[in-house]
Amino acid sequence: MAKIEDMSTMLKKSWNRDEKVAALKITIKSAKMLGDTKVLAFYPSMFVLLTEVLDDFGQLVFDRIQGKAADSATGKPLKIAFLPSDVPAEAKDTCRNWFFKTACIRELLPRLYVEMALLPCYRFLSDSSEFPQLFSRIASLLRGIGNPLVAVYAR
Repeated sequence: MAKIEDMSTMLKKSWNRDEKVAALKITIKSAKMLGDTKVLAFYPSMFVLLTEVLDDFGQLVFDRIQGKAADSATGKPLKIAFLPSDVPAEAKDTCRNWFFKTACIRELLPRLYVEMALLPCYRFLSDSSEFPQLFSRIASLLRGIGNPLVAVYAR
């Protein structure tokens, strides 16, 4: 538990120091730990703690993209119920960059968890009509997880 809490603290410190790559690496390490089932009794607690780290990362990325959208020519922040057409090109490019970084993760489990942490960011790129296809693609990738316990929790 102490290691997971340290990872969470390191993630926030890295992000605040503007070390986005280091923050991504910490997030990938967190996601990799979700494949460790050596201590079965601890897995549910570990899952909750690690997914909180992943959620924090997803929120940090979302806030960064939203901030880039607000720093555009008008200086106005995005409204709560924004559409992809309301998002400036610079914010969309930043969003796409995060998804490209995620797609480069070689291992399946970390790639899935990081992408799931970034799911709210898809709002910047596409409307909700494309979400069923996105969820279908992720669901098909989830079938590739070999460990039954890890697969159940991921689903």
